[in-house]
Amino acid sequence: MEDIVRVMAGDGTALFVGRGTWTNGVDVLALQHPSEVITTNVPEEVWALLDRVETPQRDGCYVAGYLCYEAGAAFGLPNHPPLEEPSRE
Repeated sequence: MEDIVRVMAGDGTALFVGRGTWTNGVDVLALQHPSEVITTNVPEEVWALLDRVETPQRDGCYVAGYLCYEAGAAFGLPNHPPLEEPSRE
């Protein structure tokens, strides 16, 4: 367990569990040291970011991602506007 905690402590680390679904029947896949991290807070930019990650994936690279609830607006789904960040004064 300590090994998992140590691996997950790094920035840009993603852990996927998949019961032998990864290469060579491995149950857990840990991705570290991303070549790039892309983000947006604008729903209109979500499709462009998804298009942008398709090329490395087609080239055989692993691509990890996360879409928050608010990103649903990019797909025409109803949602509430993002909450405003509290002031850090």
